[in-house]
Amino acid sequence: MEIGEKIRKLLKDNKLSLREFCIKHNLIYTTVTFQINKNNPGYDILSCLTKEFPGIDVNWLFGESENNGATEFHNNNQEIIDEVIEKLVNLKNNLTQI
Repeated sequence: MEIGEKIRKLLKDNKLSLREFCIKHNLIYTTVTFQINKNNPGYDILSCLTKEFPGIDVNWLFGESENNGATEFHNNNQEIIDEVIEKLVNLKNNLTQI
């Protein structure tokens, strides 16, 4: 899988469209699309990817590893956050009953 495909997969796995990613990071959509289609993303795109997905496996992104820990990392963080929120709500409910 080429770097452009990996970027698209990363965004899709995290339910973020390329257009949304560009808007969020103040990138020009047509330029980003061109660079990704040519498998030649610029520094600005790569920098924004690491900000958006701090757990991204850059070795996977650049083809040096088959492991893609990035989407799992991001999804696991959300699962942890959801679990903490649920426990806090339960704790709050238990404390109000006392």
